[in-house]
Amino acid sequence: MALFIDDLHRILQAHAAGKLADSSTLADAQEHVDELLARYNEINAAPEIFLGQSVELKEGVDRNGVSHTVPIFSARLKKSLVSMLGQGPG
Repeated sequence: MALFIDDLHRILQAHAAGKLADSSTLADAQEHVDELLARYNEINAAPEIFLGQSVELKEGVDRNGVSHTVPIFSARLKKSLVSMLGQGPG
């Protein structure tokens, strides 16, 4: 799960910096996230966590007018992430 979060973070950073190969729209970033999930499913990485799950990207603007892209995790991914965060460093 930690590797997935790192990979997702790289996609979001690239999107924020406008560095994705396409025009770096939210739809482009979403496509990269969907491909990331597909790769994790293809290699059968933790199917109990990733199989049939999704991450939907949303954009919002904070009080200061700064735009943010936020990942919305499906239920099982969210539960796994919360569990991982609750464990803390070994």
